[in-house]
Amino acid sequence: MAYPFHLVVAYPKKLRKIAKHARKLVDSRNGDPVIAISSMRIVLTPAAVGEIVDQAPTEDVTGRRLSFDELMARMGAESTSPLGPARLSELLAAREPAELGALPRQELDESDLIRDGWDWHLKETRLVEAWDVFGGPENIDWKDIRVGQMDTGFRRIPALGFENADSPRSGFVLTDFDRNFLPSDFQYDPLQGVGNPFANEFSAEDPMLGGPFDGHGTRTGSVLAGYDPAANPPYYGAAPRVPYIPVRISDSVLINHAQEGLARAIEHLVRNGCSVLTLSMGMVLTLIDERVRKAIDYAYEQGVILVCAAGNTWDPVVAPARLRRTIAVGGSTPAHTPWNGSSFGTEVDISAPAWPVRRASVDRKGRPTYAHGDGTSFATPAVAATAALWLLHRDREIDATYPLKWQRVEAFKRLLTSTAQPGENWNTRQYGAGILDAKAVLQADLPAADTLLEDRSA
Repeated sequence: MAYPFHLVVAYPKKLRKIAKHARKLVDSRNGDPVIAISSMRIVLTPAAVGEIVDQAPTEDVTGRRLSFDELMARMGAESTSPLGPARLSELLAAREPAELGALPRQELDESDLIRDGWDWHLKETRLVEAWDVFGGPENIDWKDIRVGQMDTGFRRIPALGFENADSPRSGFVLTDFDRNFLPSDFQYDPLQGVGNPFANEFSAEDPMLGGPFDGHGTRTGSVLAGYDPAANPPYYGAAPRVPYIPVRISDSVLINHAQEGLARAIEHLVRNGCSVLTLSMGMVLTLIDERVRKAIDYAYEQGVILVCAAGNTWDPVVAPARLRRTIAVGGSTPAHTPWNGSSFGTEVDISAPAWPVRRASVDRKGRPTYAHGDGTSFATPAVAATAALWLLHRDREIDATYPLKWQRVEAFKRLLTSTAQPGENWNTRQYGAGILDAKAVLQADLPAADTLLEDRSA
């Protein structure tokens, strides 16, 4: 039987007991079955709800198995309720960061997180081996490769090439081209507590105003391009120091309200020389504006590879990942299994590590930090990085093989899916062809131009 997500409300001590019970029952290799909402609320995943019900004791007299609500009440829950996608989205968007620390995150052993001195996700995807093609992460000459990032913006931290918070320049975050296309930033009203008092159209710097997604762009940017060999252990993004242009389009990963800014960002990044775009955000249960569709078509027809997160907890896959002219990325775990928080469906092309991924960030005082996080937000930059490495490595060969610009997008998608590593009991109709194998993508023979079909879904 398939169960929905469930919201559980309880006092903190009882809530921690319920979370501990759920984590004990669910295979920890597939991700955390508990989503913290506040100090008195958690969401249990369908896998957790199912295990709790299936392993419930029966009543001695009747033999009836206790319901989920009854089980939670016995463990001290004040209330429980099933959640549909819309309500779950509202809860996730409204989380208060200050309250999320009340429930400890589920962690893996150090042996699962570091492999041969590298973060596990870099070894899992063979990105470390892909870097060896260029002489290692310190020696990659990116030439004219540029990546465009659409997110919440960035902060000036060492992992992104800034010496400190006051440094005017980074060696690879291209601040001559960054932009802010979030309209609400420019509607500042201190009495109502809305808008961004620091808003500047020509700066994508994240104002960190206290929302649940503050620093999201900094974190995904670090997974894409981060470089901090002085960290302990050393920190590397999937494409170390790749030049990238950040554009601030939203203060949330849910961008139903930000479609105009998304379209403008795509157009801006393509016009400014980006050959790969990465988007760790999405639209749910909404129509896609025509301008967004036209912007995606423009990128595709210019041969720009657009990599998008499939989404977290959502069914179906969010937009624009579900559009065929993009590449949709789901999530995987250190156990070669699908991450249990990943959106899934036939639209997913590939999966990459989503839990737990070490990333750089900043604390509330603006100080740089490192910690592990989860989400297809972090799987997506790994695929975008692989696209940048592929374009760099096969540059002249790609130009000679594909006379039409869209063909390089379809060629990369073909190689990405055909070289994917098989996961454990992997469902290719739900989580894509398999798990990213960056080294195999770089090594694979280019498909002939006449074997590629232009996507006509525009």
